Amino acid sequence: MRSFLITMLCTIVLGSSFAKAQDTETELAAALAQLDEGIAQLQAHDDRSAQTLEESAAMLKEVIDTHGYHTPKVYHALGNAYMLSDKLGLAIAAYRQGEQLNPRDVPLRESLAYARSQVPIKVDKSITSKAWTIVLGWRGFIERSWLWMSFAGLFTIGWFAWSAATLQLMPKAARPIGVWMILLGFVPLAMLGLEWTQHQGSSAVVIIGDDMLARSGPDDQIYDPIFSEQLRAGIEGELLETRDGWNRIELADGSECWLPQQSMIEVNAKAL
Repeated sequence: MRSFLITMLCTIVLGSSFAKAQDTETELAAALAQLDEGIAQLQAHDDRSAQTLEESAAMLKEVIDTHGYHTPKVYHALGNAYMLSDKLGLAIAAYRQGEQLNPRDVPLRESLAYARSQVPIKVDKSITSKAWTIVLGWRGFIERSWLWMSFAGLFTIGWFAWSAATLQLMPKAARPIGVWMILLGFVPLAMLGLEWTQHQGSSAVVIIGDDMLARSGPDDQIYDPIFSEQLRAGIEGELLETRDGWNRIELADGSECWLPQQSMIEVNAKAL
């Protein structure tokens, strides 16, 4: 009797999961079809294109938020919908989320690069930002799984060689070779650790509001503007502090400023 109930429950759970997956794919297909229609209308100079593109973005966002469907494909489509709707900040945030999931997705990286090129204000990178770009340059070419396998393989073989030489099962020359292989195995592990530190250990933000006055403190009545020109949608930074509805952020050039919290969006699945 108990085995029968377990079988029934498993059947119900699997059936529910399958139905949910089908619903997700159906909604995603509808959202992508809506995006295609919006693009076609835009190319035909149809005045309905703006509304269609906004609807497609809302549908894609629903797929992400409701079904937890976090893939580079859906974020790329969401970024395209925002980009064609002239929502540059939201487009860059969506592209960046997809790029974090799969840095080797060339079309997605190209879309992100193009969106960044459309930001009217250019913020030069600091030496630290440039250094991080160089250190993490491997992300566009090497799979994370390859690094994990390299670490596991080198560490295992190195440990085996060292142990066998210590137990005199192999020539003594195998011992230093094993040590070097173990040390070399920590290189891919360090690369993964640095990526985590930069992308998971910090909170990236993208400004989504236009003509934003960055201030020296969290109040628009007390603190003066900190820059001579207003910040525009699409400028990126790192979140440092939140206070009283304001965010203190660090821009790519190392400068810091305060902006209203609603003027930016964090680059993560929950915020999009």
